[in-house]
Amino acid sequence: MEFINSTHSQIGFLELIRANENDDVDNDYYKLPADTHLYRGDNNETPGHLSKIKPRFFAYTKDAANTYGEILFKFAVKNDLLLLAVDKNIDNFYKEAPENIKMILENNYGYIPNDANNTRVRVSDYGKDNELLNYICNNTKFDGYATDLMDKPRIEGGSFHHEITICDYSNISEMVENISDKTTRMNQSIIQEGVKARMISEIDREKREEKKMQKRQDREHKEITEFKGMNLFGDSDSEDEEEPSEGGKRRALKKRKSTTKSAKKKKAKTMRKKKVYKKKQTKTRKKQAHKTRRIGRKH
Repeated sequence: MEFINSTHSQIGFLELIRANENDDVDNDYYKLPADTHLYRGDNNETPGHLSKIKPRFFAYTKDAANTYGEILFKFAVKNDLLLLAVDKNIDNFYKEAPENIKMILENNYGYIPNDANNTRVRVSDYGKDNELLNYICNNTKFDGYATDLMDKPRIEGGSFHHEITICDYSNISEMVENISDKTTRMNQSIIQEGVKARMISEIDREKREEKKMQKRQDREHKEITEFKGMNLFGDSDSEDEEEPSEGGKRRALKKRKSTTKSAKKKKAKTMRKKKVYKKKQTKTRKKQAHKTRRIGRKH
């Protein structure tokens, strides 16, 4: 497919062909030359996996592809392909598109109608990206779509990588399954895991040391407290004798009971003697009084 009488410019290995009011080019598009190498990252290295899923999304560089998987696949484009430049002037495409496609262009590709030069913000969404590609493949003359670098949302920062999408998987041929990058990434992952494990081990060691230190401080504090409760000779500040054993306690209790009982008997005996003495005193006084009355009668 060829468009003529257009304004051309080069973006990497892509040739940007701009829309021109004086010819039949209605929207900006990229020309992807045959034999161009493309890359795709995946996490499935099962033989025949790519032939089954027939991938349609690719990257210009290995680094960009590696963000989508640890296994790197390399492809070559069989034929010249024309890809809609959704990051450029596509006003005519936008006007003719249904509402759902217009919303995707606005929300996911930062398109603003009649403002081809605005800064586009790319919000990648697997479902929406495929929906747009399906519409382009089924309703236009393009072989897919492509983009130059685009801004990411401000909250993420940075740039979104170049994109290449191709409707028909038969337009590319798988050349090399390159797992060297997977090995490198796995080695990096192993190194990172080792560093993480060492960090965790170091944290655990520090925690154990802190526990030991705390136990040592608690023990020292206890010893100091006990020392403060002792005099210089190692005796307790209290003048009381050492607390007796259980057997000593029972004997002491028995002795106290015996002493109490003896005291009660002694007291009772004393009380009886007092009563006898009082009776004798009373009897003596009565006798004296009787004798005095008799003498008085004689006189």
